[in-house]
Amino acid sequence: MPKIKLDPEKEKWNQMVEEQYRKNKLLEKQKTKEELIDLPMFEDKSTFKNKQIKAYEKLKKNFNVVNDNETIAKWKILSKAYKLGKDIYGQHFTIVKLSHDFEVPYTTAKRVLSLDRANKRTWELINSGKISAFKVAQICMNKSIKFQDQIVDIVIEQNLSTYQIRDLRIKEGGLDVKTVKLEKAVQQGYSRKDTAFKSLKDTIKRMIRLLDIPADGFPDKKIPEIIKMLEELQFKTNKKVQSLVANEK
Repeated sequence: MPKIKLDPEKEKWNQMVEEQYRKNKLLEKQKTKEELIDLPMFEDKSTFKNKQIKAYEKLKKNFNVVNDNETIAKWKILSKAYKLGKDIYGQHFTIVKLSHDFEVPYTTAKRVLSLDRANKRTWELINSGKISAFKVAQICMNKSIKFQDQIVDIVIEQNLSTYQIRDLRIKEGGLDVKTVKLEKAVQQGYSRKDTAFKSLKDTIKRMIRLLDIPADGFPDKKIPEIIKMLEELQFKTNKKVQSLVANEK
């Protein structure tokens, strides 16, 4: 087939197009090589795993921020709505009614509205970023607001999750509300001395019975911890006896 001759201008244009095509192909090949070098499969497995963990933790933090912001935003609306509903309908207006009207789950409405129970100190901690509004809502919904400050401090100090806050009362080794009450009573003093005596007496009687448990009745791995606690108890007991004897004189 005879070769078609193009005029000089078209010939020049074709050559430019072909040259640009070749350059683009070379660039694509170079880019592909660079991408292959950066593929995770060429990284050390532990390095790649660490990167994944960091990425996962970052997503958790981002989600917590979103959760916190949503909790406060919902509280601002639902709290006002709940108060208005009470003014309009009286005692017949309930959280159930509110959740139906605003099409939110009852548990969500109840948890969000529990922020109304947060005291001034707790709000200051929320605003300063020491604790999330989401965690405070969980505390105020499930725990006694009488000991709110102590519980909030425990959550901050131990960085408890919302699941741990919910199970705080029964969590092994955790400080529950009863412990907080006891600490507060000891620090501030019992309102009645007879109550202090009865509480100590009952505890000692229970302790005497528990000390009858044989040594092999405890897990082997817990024995060092038990010894340490009993040594501390012995020290404080001796100190208290000396104090009471001195006071008796």
